[in-house]
Amino acid sequence: MRALRWAAAVSLVALFATDGFGQEVKANFVAQGSFELPAKGAPGAPDNPVALALGPDGSVHIADSRGVVHIYGRDGGKDRIYGQPRLKRPIALAVDADGIAFVLDSDLDQVLVFGADGVSLRAIGRKGSKGGQLAEPVDLALGPSGHVYVLDKGRKGIEIFSYDGTFVRDIAFGETLREPMSLSVGNDGSIYVADKRTPTHVYSFPPFTEVPWSGQTPRGMAGRVDLRGAELDEPVATTVNDRGTVVVLDKKVGRLFRKNAWDKAEIGPNDLLYGGIGTGRGSFREAVDIAFDGPEDVLILDQQLRKVERIRLTTEAELRRRPDLGFPIRVTTVAPGLSEPLLDAGVDPDGQPRFLLDMEQRGASMVAARPEPYITVYGDPVRSYHPDPATLMRNLTQDVGDVGAAVLTDSTVVIADSKRNRFAIFELATGTLVGSFGDNYQDDRKLKSPRGVAVLDDGRIVIADTGNNRVKIFSSDLASLVASYPVNKPVGVAIAPSGEIFVWNQGGTVAGKLDPNEERLDPLPPPLVPGPIAALTFDEAGNLFLLDANTHRVTIIEEGLTRVLTQAGAEGAFDKPTRLNVDHEGNIYISDEGTNRTSVYRWDVHFPPLSGLDLDYEGAVAVLKWSPGPERYTRGYEIQGADLPDGPFHAVAMADSSPYRLDPENRPESPPRYVRVAPVFTTGVRGAATEVMPLSYFTAVAAYQAGNYEDALQEAVEGVRLIDEGILDASDDVKGKILRVGFASAYALGDYRGAVPWAQRAAAIPMPRDDLIEFLYMLADMYIKLGDPREASQQILTLVGQGPRPEYYQRTEVIQQSFVIYRQLRNAGYAEDALEFVRLYTQSIPDAAPEQLRYLYEDSITVFSTRDRLGQGFESWKSANYSQVVNFFEGLLTEGGLSAEQRVITWQILAAAYYAFGRRSQAEDTYKQIYGVRSNFNLNREIPRLQKLYNLTIYNPETRQYFSNIGPR
Repeated sequence: MRALRWAAAVSLVALFATDGFGQEVKANFVAQGSFELPAKGAPGAPDNPVALALGPDGSVHIADSRGVVHIYGRDGGKDRIYGQPRLKRPIALAVDADGIAFVLDSDLDQVLVFGADGVSLRAIGRKGSKGGQLAEPVDLALGPSGHVYVLDKGRKGIEIFSYDGTFVRDIAFGETLREPMSLSVGNDGSIYVADKRTPTHVYSFPPFTEVPWSGQTPRGMAGRVDLRGAELDEPVATTVNDRGTVVVLDKKVGRLFRKNAWDKAEIGPNDLLYGGIGTGRGSFREAVDIAFDGPEDVLILDQQLRKVERIRLTTEAELRRRPDLGFPIRVTTVAPGLSEPLLDAGVDPDGQPRFLLDMEQRGASMVAARPEPYITVYGDPVRSYHPDPATLMRNLTQDVGDVGAAVLTDSTVVIADSKRNRFAIFELATGTLVGSFGDNYQDDRKLKSPRGVAVLDDGRIVIADTGNNRVKIFSSDLASLVASYPVNKPVGVAIAPSGEIFVWNQGGTVAGKLDPNEERLDPLPPPLVPGPIAALTFDEAGNLFLLDANTHRVTIIEEGLTRVLTQAGAEGAFDKPTRLNVDHEGNIYISDEGTNRTSVYRWDVHFPPLSGLDLDYEGAVAVLKWSPGPERYTRGYEIQGADLPDGPFHAVAMADSSPYRLDPENRPESPPRYVRVAPVFTTGVRGAATEVMPLSYFTAVAAYQAGNYEDALQEAVEGVRLIDEGILDASDDVKGKILRVGFASAYALGDYRGAVPWAQRAAAIPMPRDDLIEFLYMLADMYIKLGDPREASQQILTLVGQGPRPEYYQRTEVIQQSFVIYRQLRNAGYAEDALEFVRLYTQSIPDAAPEQLRYLYEDSITVFSTRDRLGQGFESWKSANYSQVVNFFEGLLTEGGLSAEQRVITWQILAAAYYAFGRRSQAEDTYKQIYGVRSNFNLNREIPRLQKLYNLTIYNPETRQYFSNIGPR
């Protein structure tokens, strides 16, 4: 009982200490989720539990050093086991978000990977002292982007593998850490290592992408996370949450220490978090591992007390989540590779992939490359390529002694023959030898042991002339040597997409870009070069790939040669690697002369599909916005278009960043109906695109401008629907334009009734003055076509109220339209409205308009009003009812108010009527009054004028003769 009381007292001190005891409460015991393991020896019980990890479903995985992993539910209920018979002596484990378990086995010096169902999947690493091998591994952690970190005490460093086990890099401690014991990696990529020789702190390293990729880790790169009050003796476990809080377990004293290097606030006088030696709650005898469960809960495994204790930190609630490490580059190994060494990979003129394979250095075979889907360990399908001799197989062995290098172009195959001191050219289509060159010259074109060959875009051939210590460039017609540069023992040449020539020498000690002006090599930046170069090449995006002659590893350097992107491959993985190729899919081919095989790595950028595509309109500009991809690994964004929502999509434009403005100046002549955005990664590969958005406004306008009115109307209908439903975020201005396109398209198709609702909705949205004028003109014309002249006249009067420019009034169709409205109004019985319309229209004509235009309308008003006032008399005259003529026109004169034009015509008709009645004197007096109003009156001009304007014939030959002799009084 005393032991129990003492244990309880210890636990009380650990859990509820106050300032009086010198410690703030930083964690509380949590009963739910704490449990005891079955007694040792019980069926299915772990014999020697050494490590724990949390599954994504909250399950607890506990590794038994006897070679098995037990899974318990959150409440401690036994679930199942896995690992047998593969595991020998597991010492650490981690479980990813998909339930895949990574178990470090110290006897095997490997990380064994098991599926969520417990099935063995693969092994990572192997025993050894080189990069990618494990000498004395002691801990592991899973980092962001699927990388696996192994703390290797024997190599005094950290080995970092891709998710499938491809070795990426190591971080060498040098003399900084002497006895590392535990490791953890944060979501931000920060690395924490506890070392037995440093009792007061743990070491921190930045994300591995920030540690130089070659040489020893620089001094000062390893920071410190100081633990106040700690005297670590056996820091057997380290864990970190997404707040950056590091917790270290000291096995010897059974205590946990907590520190957040990013938090400036000090919690209590020291960094003791929890624990102590004892047997009760909050006490431990042989605590061996810890793990965060979320940001606040920590699980503690005690081997001797056979318990899992859960505590909840009281310090994390106010802390912010650390930003995730943005390193989306993945490297994997593609199995099974190729069974022959690869000389070059290319495509034929039809875009079909081809391989050029080495035939034991005595020739080459050109083989079709068959694409095959390859499911990576990430679960996504990628394309790898394999030789397909059944489709195409051509042996290029004629006149070739020893293949030093070879290259495929779009029309030829060029082989450097180092044994016969020449290069041979074969037709790509037929495999026929065109000729061989270099050994038959007696001048500076003569070659000696050429080992490298490349072809520039313009067809010039670049040769690494090893024996002559020169790099030579032959013209495309092979008639002349256009350049020759001194390089000591060059063995390889490669062409960057920019057209620059890169060269490396025998032994790989010199590698760089050829400077044609200075006739020298500009060496590659030393920090980027891992060691002597066996081969180098470029991908289509301009990234540089280096094959290390010593380690056999591949280093990928970003275009511009500014930084290493990643590395791939274990040290010493090949026998005699000599060539390096990259295809457009990101497959990396390493040709091994020693084994006569080609191994294949793959690199890509893995990032979730872009999201948040939004389409807005600013005037005539479509603004595309989306959530950006990883900035450092994205070259830009491809705007893709298609005529159907499910494609096929094609490139429309390239954008550097979001947003992108698609305006009438940069849009295609025939814009696509649908758009989406895809990232273009640093690999040159297009990533997963956004969702699809319709581009209805652009397509509607383009179709209308092209005269495809049915398509334009359909696009306008769709555009308005999307706007009305809130799918497209368009301003009133854009909505108005789409409505006007719909109206104009229906009008152009002759569907005037169908155009009315479009016009009504469009008219409700304000529009620029010039647009409004054209809209009202078309609207008036529509009402004319519908036989509604009154509505047409209202639209035109509204139009002229906008103050059109003078040139508007001069347009022939505008003049014709105004008179059509007048005639239709008259014919519909609105004579007074018709005349008023013309009067108001005439008043709107600006002073800057030509005078003759105003005269035209003023004369028209005169004629129109005269017809209205004298029309009844005209009809009486035409029916020869002279008594009615006399009564009507005498009445008008008595009434008064006649215009000059009306009086002149009235006097003429009255005079002619008086003459018909034989009242010659009265006829002459009446006729003479005309000259008082119009002194220049001329009967010969008046007769055709009356006929033209009024369809009126007053004079016959007799009366014409009579009245022509009457002059002014």
